[in-house]
Amino acid sequence: MTGEADSDDPTAHRTQVREGYDELARTYAAEREQDSEELALIEELYARIDDGSPRVLDAGCGDGRAASQPLSELGAAVVGLDVSRSQLELASETVESVDVDDASRDQVDTAEADAPVPELMQGDLTSLPFEDAAFDGICALHSIIHVPKTEHESVLEEFARVTAPGGWLLLTVGTGAWEGENPDWLDGGAAMRWSFHGDEWTRETLDDVGFAVADARTIGDELGGGEWRYLLARRT
Repeated sequence: MTGEADSDDPTAHRTQVREGYDELARTYAAEREQDSEELALIEELYARIDDGSPRVLDAGCGDGRAASQPLSELGAAVVGLDVSRSQLELASETVESVDVDDASRDQVDTAEADAPVPELMQGDLTSLPFEDAAFDGICALHSIIHVPKTEHESVLEEFARVTAPGGWLLLTVGTGAWEGENPDWLDGGAAMRWSFHGDEWTRETLDDVGFAVADARTIGDELGGGEWRYLLARRT
């Protein structure tokens, strides 16, 4: 990340993010490594919602390696949603390699045991194309941070709407508020934008929309520098 940016035009902001990921999907995939601390939190999310084959939304799934793949291999029925068509094309390659472990196979129905392969679709976090209470959990890693912060409350309201009571949310947010852009992200010739409130605002808003934060971790970001806050919250 580099300089600060103004996000008065949410439509232009969202377009820039989508086009940036469309252009740099493979570059980003090559640069981004799975973080062991992040993976441990994904496993904790699954443990909290596990009912045999919980339905989980990977909100901003990217290429699918960070959350869709490990959650599927644990036994979850995953729906991966992303704004970028190129990211979804990479995710379709990822899900072909999903391998359900023996323990998970013992927990799911026979008809599902061989194919808890994530469903993938293109969509916007501010208007999720799902029914109310459709999911037992949501994993939103490094996704809301690309949404104009004026729309973050709408995203969290949508997360609350589609999460069943007692379900869980794992969310990456900034440790502090910031807006910025990089006109040559990853030296790939495409621009990228970020926009986020800090930890305190996010906690308060989660409480307002119907989530109770149960745990919070801070994890460093080797790719972009700095730190991110990971919030684990229960739908009340």
